[in-house]
Amino acid sequence: MLTLVCLLPIASPALAEQPASAASREEAITKYQQGSQAYAQLRYKDAIDLFLDADALVGQNAALAYNTALAYEAMGDDANALRWAREYLRRSPQAKDRAEVQPIIDGLEARLQAKGIQQLTVLSQPAGATVVVDRKPLGVTPWTGELPPGAHLLGLKLDGHAAVGRSFELPASDALELRVSLSPRVARASARAPALVVGGASGLGAAVASFAIAIGLEVARNAEEDKAKFSPRQLESLAHLETMEDLQLGARVAAGIGGALATAGGTMLIVGLVADGGEAEPPVSAGCGSDGCVLTVRGSF
Repeated sequence: MLTLVCLLPIASPALAEQPASAASREEAITKYQQGSQAYAQLRYKDAIDLFLDADALVGQNAALAYNTALAYEAMGDDANALRWAREYLRRSPQAKDRAEVQPIIDGLEARLQAKGIQQLTVLSQPAGATVVVDRKPLGVTPWTGELPPGAHLLGLKLDGHAAVGRSFELPASDALELRVSLSPRVARASARAPALVVGGASGLGAAVASFAIAIGLEVARNAEEDKAKFSPRQLESLAHLETMEDLQLGARVAAGIGGALATAGGTMLIVGLVADGGEAEPPVSAGCGSDGCVLTVRGSF
């Protein structure tokens, strides 16, 4: 059974951006001790508040993240327990008890999956960027929340920096962490947002055309299949079957092209519609990895 851990060294540069003052350290230790007492007395909400107060005083202490996760788990708050357990390992990547903590994380992820949601964490450099998912502002980085698994669009915007639009796939069984680096905004001579809107609309138009072609080929394939079934001669039937297979392949290719164009065009259109200009033409990149396939468009919101 996992228990509370002692407060880790709170002046360590690895745990805080700025070393805590002596007064802050003393206050943090007091709050940690009060939080531990509240936890022992099953006053989990009080314990969480005290642990978080102590964490705010000293800045990202791994032990405080761990204890906060345990208190949330004791309360039955799976989402926040998972958030702080993952935060503990993020703050202490070489944690000696990782083998004990990881099964807890796996179990909490499974509980969220059973509820039809999964956890997403978005980290940006620099922090403080507004997080927009599926065109809905949700908070600022570092941000953690729960979403339905599947395909989503992420937008990040921060004053003075080029905004980023990214498509991502949230797994059903595992929490996902996205790290994004925001580039300083660079002045440019001509407006870029209209070009993104036009490009995105053109991409969506091409996607519709591809889907229409795929539908037409599928209709033709069905017709050839009927002809093959009712053809009085075997040679004619075989010819219709060969034509049917060619049409089926063409329909699948057209549908695949349409899907790719819809994803790229939709992302560019979203970025262009909210762009305010002020930086150079954004790069567009795509790739696949262990977290799924990602399409990234850099611009400004």
